[in-house]
Amino acid sequence: MPKPSRKGKIKVMFYQLKTAIKSLIPFQYHYYFEKKRRTSAGRKTRKDVVHFEVADNAYFEVYWKVYGLGRGPALALFIEHEQVLKFDFYGKGRGHYHVQTMMPAPCTHHALFLPEETVGAQIDRAFFELEKNLYWYLERHPLKAVRNFRVKKAHLRQILTELRPVLVEYQNRVPPENSDSDRDPILEGDRESGNSDSLAMVS
Repeated sequence: MPKPSRKGKIKVMFYQLKTAIKSLIPFQYHYYFEKKRRTSAGRKTRKDVVHFEVADNAYFEVYWKVYGLGRGPALALFIEHEQVLKFDFYGKGRGHYHVQTMMPAPCTHHALFLPEETVGAQIDRAFFELEKNLYWYLERHPLKAVRNFRVKKAHLRQILTELRPVLVEYQNRVPPENSDSDRDPILEGDRESGNSDSLAMVS
């Protein structure tokens, strides 16, 4: 087995030092600064944002996005000004979603990839997750107000029905073939997050 190079050793030492320092910082500070960083990064990539109100303290954002892994429509759920779920519909091998959990920094794998191969099928999968598994995700959020949020299924289904045409419109902007289709999204990671999300957090 080849020995690691001097440069490789330095990288490992630097990562271990950074991890040790982060472990000494209380979780709430990680959460605050990571949220500020990712919110700023996310605003730069969201185009033609449309809001759909769910309740006084909750809403969806539907928008068009070109960044990192690919291009396509996206859907984000905000509760109490917190983005708790985000779906990026990038098509085969690239579609994924993010969920905010209690796990503190650092995390190196922050996106859950969707097995569906088309944007349309990925949108259907997102709707399934929102209708069937929403509370599973919410109850793992760091904030109590988010964990306690509730919405009637019929109302949620109505909102999803209303926002679907916007997602379909943005879906039509996806080119038949991406010029960089040979890229491996799992190896490269989502460039939107820099190199990795410190939390299983969304932007």
